[in-house]
Amino acid sequence: MSSNSQLRSCFALLSAVALCSSLAGQAKAVPVVFTIDPARSSIRVNTDPTVNPSNPTGDVSKLLTVPVVEQVAGSGTDSYSGTIAADESLAGVLTFSGGSSIVAALNTAGPPPYNPTANPGTDNYGIKTITATPTTGGIVFAALRNTVFDISAGTVSNSAIPSGVSLDIQPGGFGSVTLFGALSTAGAGANTTGLTASLTTSGGVETLILPITRITGSSAHFVLIGQLVATRQVPEPSTFAMAGLAVGGLAFAAWRKRSR
Repeated sequence: MSSNSQLRSCFALLSAVALCSSLAGQAKAVPVVFTIDPARSSIRVNTDPTVNPSNPTGDVSKLLTVPVVEQVAGSGTDSYSGTIAADESLAGVLTFSGGSSIVAALNTAGPPPYNPTANPGTDNYGIKTITATPTTGGIVFAALRNTVFDISAGTVSNSAIPSGVSLDIQPGGFGSVTLFGALSTAGAGANTTGLTASLTTSGGVETLILPITRITGSSAHFVLIGQLVATRQVPEPSTFAMAGLAVGGLAFAAWRKRSR
């Protein structure tokens, strides 16, 4: 084989190796971590019975079977920060298996504590029943406290309704209720939203918008509705190309050594 033919063969091999390396690096699902933007991430204690995609059943929050309202304006909505962990595939599908830390902020809409009688903690929400409850004979004031979520299961992709997403309230999260005591809200629960998620990349930043509809238990029946917006830096396509060329360079060096 002539030198020119050998050189052409070498370059063809180099290109193939670089391409395969680039594609292999992108095809494998990889662990990713998004940082939640608290300025765009909030969840509210729903008091609106309107049926819509974020509340498909028209469910409202209740304490001891009685509907609730905010204690003061804004005390039924809170912002969130923290991180969302997942594995991301080349097809742009996020798969969750735990490891997220989605943390509710201290609510400053009114003068906490929203339940001053018991169980001090970080007040995330302040609500009260609209009338006296049959259980207590009086209007009940409650604080949702120490609220931290994880996402232990499910998948998300762009322009699709989240599938099988489990939004779990971590141990330590609870409702502190006057005239009744503490009601635990911890545990696993499905994200039942009917809204589509968004997963897009622009300018080297990947943005996840995850709609949330999460319902807790019976005595403390809270319908939590909102969204989480989180971002992460992503490698530019040139990064994969450089990795492929590096591997190709090693292959070229090995070929030259064998051809001598």
